[in-house]
Amino acid sequence: QGLDIRQESVHHHAYKVSFLGANQNQAFVNENKNAVHHNYFIGNNQATWKTDVSLYGKITHKNVYDNIDLIIYSKKNTFKYDFVVAPGVDPGKIALGFEGVQPKLSNDGNIVLQTSVNEVVEQAPYSYQMINGKEVKVPSRYKLEKGIITFDFPEGYNNAYPLIIDPILVFATYSGGTGTGSGFYSYSTT
Repeated sequence: QGLDIRQESVHHHAYKVSFLGANQNQAFVNENKNAVHHNYFIGNNQATWKTDVSLYGKITHKNVYDNIDLIIYSKKNTFKYDFVVAPGVDPGKIALGFEGVQPKLSNDGNIVLQTSVNEVVEQAPYSYQMINGKEVKVPSRYKLEKGIITFDFPEGYNNAYPLIIDPILVFATYSGGTGTGSGFYSYSTT
């Protein structure tokens, strides 16, 4: 019995999201280490082989901006991230820049990214505060100016408490369903 190796074409589109104006001195706290490890190539022309790379269920990117943390985690087999803004800190520091795709805002306030493979949607953010043990919703929306996404809070919020900004990435439109497209998210500090 011979080994049947078939070549299959995979369509893909890569883009990059950068935290504009982010701190240079950043720390990471990793939680929920997975027993599984990955091996992969990283880089462009002079690829480097990375082996035994640990996987985590949650990573806190401390002080991505002064007194603003980014929490990255898995929830119900999907990628999630939240910004946690400390009391009294301006969430206007958060600015997302895009390379390889042009963000647009839909009528219902979602970020829409049209790639060469399909469409990626980040739903309008759900923002809230925990006040006296209760979750208090804070009206919020994306703001798009010159290709840069920021957050807007049209009714304000109680800046004596932390503010959690919780965007939702819709994977149903991110991952190709035909077998010829693929969706993958990788978070890296480099």
